Amino acid sequence: MQGGQEIARDLLGRLLDKAEAHQSSVAVRRPQLRVTDQVVRGYVSGGMDPDVRTELHSTLEHWQSGGLLDLKWVRFEAGNLLERIYLTERGGAEGFQVLGRLSRADIVQAVRRNLAAVFDALSVDWMRLWLTDVLAALDERATVPGHLLPTDPEKLGWLLQSLMGIVDKGDEELAMRVFSKRYLRDSKLFERHVKSWVAKLYRKYGAQGVEAWKGPGFAGPGPVASPSTRSHAADSADSADSQDTAALTDSNHAQPDSVYGDLLSDDDALAELGIVISGEDISFCGPLTLMVAGRMVDCSVFARGVSLDSATLLDALIVNLPVQRILSIENKANYRHYIARERQSDELVVYAGGFHSPHKRKFLAKLRESLFSAPRQSEPSLWHWGDLDYGGILILHSLRTSVWPEVCAWRMEPEWVDEFRQYVLPMRPDYRAKLQRLLASERYRDQHPLVRKLLEVDGVLEQEAFIT
Repeated sequence: MQGGQEIARDLLGRLLDKAEAHQSSVAVRRPQLRVTDQVVRGYVSGGMDPDVRTELHSTLEHWQSGGLLDLKWVRFEAGNLLERIYLTERGGAEGFQVLGRLSRADIVQAVRRNLAAVFDALSVDWMRLWLTDVLAALDERATVPGHLLPTDPEKLGWLLQSLMGIVDKGDEELAMRVFSKRYLRDSKLFERHVKSWVAKLYRKYGAQGVEAWKGPGFAGPGPVASPSTRSHAADSADSADSQDTAALTDSNHAQPDSVYGDLLSDDDALAELGIVISGEDISFCGPLTLMVAGRMVDCSVFARGVSLDSATLLDALIVNLPVQRILSIENKANYRHYIARERQSDELVVYAGGFHSPHKRKFLAKLRESLFSAPRQSEPSLWHWGDLDYGGILILHSLRTSVWPEVCAWRMEPEWVDEFRQYVLPMRPDYRAKLQRLLASERYRDQHPLVRKLLEVDGVLEQEAFIT
C-alpha cells in the first residue's frame, strides 16, 4: 500500500506531466487535478487509511506553504477533503527537483549533449542522416523522439557506444558477442538491449538499395542522399521489438529513398555492418578449381554441390573456372532440384538464400572477375532465378547494383505467371502499393512487365511452383 508521501509525489508528478503536455506557461494555464476516487483510491468514499490520508494532506500543505501548489478544499471540509490541486508557476519550475527527476527540457538538453559528444565520431553517412533527423525532431517537438532513439538514458548510452564501435572497427568482422565485449564490456548486452535498435536504424538509414555494396572494380550509382533530397518512399521494418522502435514506421517522417530495408532481418542488417552471429557457409555446384592452403581442390567432384566456409572460399585462389555462365538461385529447394536435374556441365550454380550476404557478394564478385578475365570464344553470362514477387525483383536489382551489373533474370518473365497460374498466391493491398512503387522507378524498368503481370493477376509466384 502506498503511503501518503508516495501518493503526494504521484499527484505532483501528474501535474508536471500535464504542464509539459500543454507546452504553455503554467501561469497562463494552471495544470490541475480533481481529487476523486479514480485519482486517489478511496479518498472520497472514505476507504482510505486515516494515517495515510493525514500524511498526504501534510505533504501537500507543506508544498503549498512553499509555493509549489494551491489547494482547494471542499466547502466546509477544509483540512479534511480536497476538491482540486493546482500547480503554481513556482511548482512548474521547482517541482522536478523536489521529485528528483528531470524536466522534458532538461532531458532534451542532456540528449543534445550526448549527441554532440559523439557527432564527430559518427562519421558514417547513414549515421549522420540519423543524427540529422534526431536533432531536427528535438528542435521541432522539444521532446526526445522515441521513434528515433531510446528514451532511457542508459540504453541511449549503449546505442551510441555501439555506433562508435561500428565506426571504430571499420571493415573488421566480429562475432556479436566479441563486439559487445569489446565496446560494451559485456558479451550479452548488445544482443539483449542494442541489437534491434542498430538493425532498425540501419534498415531505415543505411539500407538505401545496395549502393554501399560495392564489389571489386564496380562503381555504385552514387553517394548517399543528403537529408534535403530524401523522400518518403521507403518502408520501415514490418515489425518492431519494442514500443520505441515500432514508431520507426512513422509515415510522417522523411525516410531515405530505399525499398530494401524492410526485407532485411536484424541479423542480415548487422551482417552488413560486420557484426555476425556465427560463420557462414556458401553452397555452390559446378566445375570450380581452388587453391586452398597450398592444395588444389577440384569442386566438380561434388556432383550434388558442396558447402564451404565463407572465409575459406574468400581466402582461396580461383585456379580454373571453365564455365560459360553462373546462375544464382534464391530458394534452397529449387537450388537442389536444379543441380540434380538441370545443371549444364559448363555452368556454376550458387545458392543465394534470399538477399546475398556480404560474404556471398564478395564470392560472386570473385567469380565474376575470374569469369570475365579469362579468354573465351563467346561472352559469358550471369543470371539470377528468384521468386516472381517484390522481394525477388529487389534481390535481382541488388546483384545488378552491387557485384553483377550484367546480371539477367532467368525464369522470371511474366509468361511464367500464366504457366503456373494455379500456384499464384493472392497479395494484400499494401503489397500492391509496393509493386506500384517499382513501376514508378526507372531503375526497375526491365522488370516492369513482370510487375504489371503480378498486378494484373493480383498475386505472386514463388519459385517452388516450378518444381511442384
